[in-house]
Amino acid sequence: MKRTFLITTLITVLLVSVLVTLLSLDKDQKLLSASELKESFKKVEDNGEFSFDSITNFEWDTLYLLTPYSSIDQIKDIRGIKNIDTNISESDSINLLVFSKENKVVTYLDFPRIYGDFAYVTQKQYERHKAVFILDRNEITINLKNKYK
Repeated sequence: MKRTFLITTLITVLLVSVLVTLLSLDKDQKLLSASELKESFKKVEDNGEFSFDSITNFEWDTLYLLTPYSSIDQIKDIRGIKNIDTNISESDSINLLVFSKENKVVTYLDFPRIYGDFAYVTQKQYERHKAVFILDRNEITINLKNKYK
């Protein structure tokens, strides 16, 4: 009887601990920060290539890039897109990077244009192996252009 009570108590404590842990996780956890991306750009020479595949440590298959004043509705078919907290449609100071896997948002990043400007990219959607950009530095900012057309 004591053994059954002990096992039941241990299982209950374990389940409560797991539940508390799951509930305390930040649903908008950023898997990539603006400062990490900025530091990665610093390591690339002028007119050098930069691949998002090389700096991400999470699973994703598609990168969506939205430039200033873009509507999030451009990628409305991605599950979880409505949960993104961004001012991209009203701001000219950020680019929105959305990483998805199997058509579901994995993470996203409002990336300040002063650290790297994606205004010159010619696409909005990139497969993981094609999310490669050329960095063009000037005195004010870094402009990124897509490598693959």
